[in-house]
Amino acid sequence: MIHLRLVLGPLANNCYLVGAGGQGVVIDAPLQAEAMFALAQDAGLVIAAVLITHGHGDHIAGAQAFTLAHIPIYAPRPEQELLADPEQNLSAYLGEAISLAADVLYDEGPLEVAGLLFRAIHIPGHTPGSMALLLGDLAWTGDTLFQGSIGRTDLPGGNEAAILASLRKLARLPPQTQLFPGHGPSSTMAQELEHNPFLQRALEL
Repeated sequence: MIHLRLVLGPLANNCYLVGAGGQGVVIDAPLQAEAMFALAQDAGLVIAAVLITHGHGDHIAGAQAFTLAHIPIYAPRPEQELLADPEQNLSAYLGEAISLAADVLYDEGPLEVAGLLFRAIHIPGHTPGSMALLLGDLAWTGDTLFQGSIGRTDLPGGNEAAILASLRKLARLPPQTQLFPGHGPSSTMAQELEHNPFLQRALEL
């Protein structure tokens, strides 16, 4: 399996490409996401879909490049309101007023895309519909769980109690699970259980 990352946009978003068998899936679509086309070509992959982890503007600002290429956008069903409202999704404050209507809405549970069987895990708190995407021992956590930290809850739709519950949910993943957040370096669940004070606090409640 191929798994690649580019850091894109003014907020240094991680944009991931994962694929096998000649097809690839992009996870999140920040500004400058069109760079993923060249990355996919170099890797011998055709981008078949884009999976959005949550609806904040820095994760959807590049979606139009894929839409223009007739590549479907998958987004969490509970994020529909956030995706559609530039004030709520904060894209208006980034200088790009974006209202995104996903081609496919997905829920918690199995999600088969381009021959890859993901498991979507609903992890609200940073936003109401945030999802983690699990594929084998790889997990893309959006802006909910970072290396040594967690996502903000003081933005529209944020909820501290909800994100703490979501952290407890993620903590049930096997320790060897590799974590790929929306910003910053990757980690493992074992590392976060040992070193992340926010995750440790959540587990103490």
